[in-house]
Amino acid sequence: MMNYERKHAWQEKLRTGQIHSAQQVKMWVLPHGVICEMVQVGGLPILRNGKYDSMNTVLARLLADAGIMGTVILYSTATIPQNLSRWLTHWLSNDPSEDDPWLRSMTVTTMGQRPTKPLPFQVNVIEPAILEAGEVFEAIKHRSRDVSISQFLIEANDVTYRLEPVRRMDARIVDCTEFGYVLRTQGNHTFLASMLSRRVQGQLAHYKVSPADLVGTDVKVEYTMFTEGNRLCNFKSPVVYRSKALDALGDQNVPTYDGPYPFKSQASANRALLTVTRCKRAAITRTDGEIYGKDTESDAKLFSFRRGVKPGLYAATFEKGDDVEFWQFDSDFAVDAIDPDALVSVITDQIFYATGMSLLEIFLMYDARVPSQSVKT
Repeated sequence: MMNYERKHAWQEKLRTGQIHSAQQVKMWVLPHGVICEMVQVGGLPILRNGKYDSMNTVLARLLADAGIMGTVILYSTATIPQNLSRWLTHWLSNDPSEDDPWLRSMTVTTMGQRPTKPLPFQVNVIEPAILEAGEVFEAIKHRSRDVSISQFLIEANDVTYRLEPVRRMDARIVDCTEFGYVLRTQGNHTFLASMLSRRVQGQLAHYKVSPADLVGTDVKVEYTMFTEGNRLCNFKSPVVYRSKALDALGDQNVPTYDGPYPFKSQASANRALLTVTRCKRAAITRTDGEIYGKDTESDAKLFSFRRGVKPGLYAATFEKGDDVEFWQFDSDFAVDAIDPDALVSVITDQIFYATGMSLLEIFLMYDARVPSQSVKT
């Protein structure tokens, strides 16, 4: 991701008057994809994807030959958006040719540039909207209804700010854990929301209500993106921003809350995504009370299973003979976008050969899924 300023910086500039509400700014509406940079060094085209440079690859050459330079957004149907940057780096590192079928899976979005010649993939051209700075948040709320939108870039005073979509839905709290609320949507998606708005936190303190008292009630949730499929987290960055039960208590002027946060943090030590491709090459080791997988190329510890499970964390079901055991699943990598069924399918054989145990499933543990006392944990 480019080094853009974030939402809090934009809000601060507006609040302090460094950016006036009537000031005209540019707003780029970006589709899903990876923001990359096309440059030329010594006459060679280079596609920069974060900290990785792809020099003189077929994609870079085609774009340069068609006059496309500067910022581009790359998308492919080969994988989900959260995994795209890593997939792109891996694909280009294999030096694909113009006959590679994945080349035709690409969509390239340019910021105002039109290709000077036909290309073997889709090219979309976007133009910025010009609006007043004070209108930006309302524009984002309106445009966020389009699920194909990934983020917004705001240009003001030679600084670019990256703001995410604001999408909303209703959900029901089905469990309260020390790591957050387990929510279920009307579409029967179950996921963990560990973030509460300051309003909800203030209402809990003001009315002397514990977070657990809201189990069974309906809430409103903000999120930035929904990923189709059987993911560990279908909704990106979910925040419980309103509680219907707390709102019904009547007092609209809730004092500002500055106390301790009600839930424990689960921030991953490594911001890189845990992917099925990476886990395919895991070497499995079992020690007392732990089963873990290490990357055979980098020796990084990818994931681990430990005895004992906690509501609000991911768990795994193992089977050995007639015994079924539940172990906690953990990773220092971000697990937001991983498909648990796919993960099980690629590591179950290695785990069986190393431990004699069969991995059956990985799922979010909460009250309704807590193992019965007759099952080993």
